Amino acid sequence: SSVTSSGTDLVLTLNMARQGGYTNGTLNVYIYAVDQQANGSGWTQTGTWGTASAPVAPTVAASSPSTSTSLTQTISVTGRDGNGFADIQRIYFLLNANTSITAGSCHGFYDRPSNSVFLYNDALTALVGPITPGTAGTVQNGRCAIDGAASSVTTSGTDVVLNLNVTRQGAYSNGTLNFYVWVVDFAATGTGW
Repeated sequence: SSVTSSGTDLVLTLNMARQGGYTNGTLNVYIYAVDQQANGSGWTQTGTWGTASAPVAPTVAASSPSTSTSLTQTISVTGRDGNGFADIQRIYFLLNANTSITAGSCHGFYDRPSNSVFLYNDALTALVGPITPGTAGTVQNGRCAIDGAASSVTTSGTDVVLNLNVTRQGAYSNGTLNFYVWVVDFAATGTGW
């Protein structure tokens, strides 16, 4: 970015990057100039700013481990978006026998803009949390608990890597369950379970 002046003109050059919900589509560019006497130009549209690339749907790029027999397990999920990691809004997770989201399941999400993990209560009527990955605290319902201090998130380029430390509890303490993930971007495009 830079500023130059000459005679009656002030030239402001801003090097900006669009992020999050502003990554795609066309936006209007507005300028408002104010002088030393507080006289203003009002908001004036000076142009439009479109993106050259079409929206790219997010993907689940990786998940591990593939199997576990522990009651407590850190599950790593990589959500990827060709428009950049800032376009990923949420990573939903479900620990269950199938993709049916029923009362009494371990279901929640990581909200990337707020860097927070939420878990639905047993009745699926309210959210428990939030906790911030990497900080002390736990969110839990009757089926699972998520340890914030043992969880983490990293972002880079196109990827959000979520490491959730999950403990199975209650009726989920025994048997085989599956871990499902659904990544959603700001255009409300998702991967599906």
